[in-house]
Amino acid sequence: MIPDKTPSLHGRPCLYAVGENSLSSKTNDISIAGGLNVSNRAVVDLNWEGEWKFTAADADGHTVSIQAPMQDGDEVGGFKPTHLMLAALGGCTGIDVVSILQKKRQDVTGLEVQVTGSQEEDWPKAWTSFNVHYVVKGRGVDPNA
Repeated sequence: MIPDKTPSLHGRPCLYAVGENSLSSKTNDISIAGGLNVSNRAVVDLNWEGEWKFTAADADGHTVSIQAPMQDGDEVGGFKPTHLMLAALGGCTGIDVVSILQKKRQDVTGLEVQVTGSQEEDWPKAWTSFNVHYVVKGRGVDPNA
C-alpha cells in the first residue's frame, strides 16, 4: 500500500515530486518521499538549450549534453537520456566490481562493461529489463573472486 503522502507523477508513485507551480522553478524545492534523510546529497543542474537538448552540470564543473530525438532521423547532439541512464548503471556497478576485486587482491588491469536494456514500445516507455555484462582483464584473476 502506498502511503497518502507519497508523491506521484501522472498517478504513479515516485521518489521525487516537484511542487504544483513547477514552471516557476527556483521557488519549488524537490521533496523526497516519506521525509527520508539524505546525508550524502548530490546536485546536478540542467539547462535547457532549446528543442529537446539540455546541458547537465555537476558541482565539480563536469558537463554532459543530453538530447532526445523525437522521431527517427532526428540529429542527436548528446547522450539520449535513456542511454545516459545505462551509462550511469554501468559506471556505478563497474566501480563496485573493481573495488571488490581489488579488496580480494586480484590483479585487475582492465574492465569492460556493456549494459543493454529493453523498454516498452509505448510512452512512457518504462524499462522492462537490464543486462550488465563485465569483461575483467588481469593477471591470475580468480574467476570465483
